[in-house]
Amino acid sequence: MRGSWAVNEPIEGNPPRGASPSLTRLPTQAIASLELVIEGMLQQHRLLELLCDNLELVADELAGEPNRQTYLHIARALPAAIADAHRFEERHVFPLWRRVSPDHEETLARLGLEHVADESYADELAEALRDHVAGRGRLDAEALGYMLRGFFEGLRRHLAFERDHLIPILRQEMRAAS
Repeated sequence: MRGSWAVNEPIEGNPPRGASPSLTRLPTQAIASLELVIEGMLQQHRLLELLCDNLELVADELAGEPNRQTYLHIARALPAAIADAHRFEERHVFPLWRRVSPDHEETLARLGLEHVADESYADELAEALRDHVAGRGRLDAEALGYMLRGFFEGLRRHLAFERDHLIPILRQEMRAAS
């Protein structure tokens, strides 16, 4: 058994007064939970990268005959996929990162604001895709393609930052604690 904490339970709390905020102060089940959180985050990243790939295909195909079923499927899935990934990070990853790197609070605040902006953008994009399929779109194919590219390129940058900076910090702490 990896530990008694479930993945959907956040690791919360502050280190004891005067103690380092390192995970080395956490019990073994918390370290196992950290491993599960990292794996969960990587799974979310894989799903979001696949979503970005699909959005890029849609952007490339807009000038031709639209695949209405695919566009509608993406429009339905997009807002929920983004919101689910963000809730996972905010509930599980952010508390861990706060614990191991309290000096990165400004970075976490920026990531949180990016989450809000991305969710709003995802809602607008889903609506624009539905409207495009229904033939009542306010945007022509070129403008919708530009909107799609702006979204998936921004999301890819966000994922790259987390992959290159946040995940290595969490892995380093996990290794130090084991």
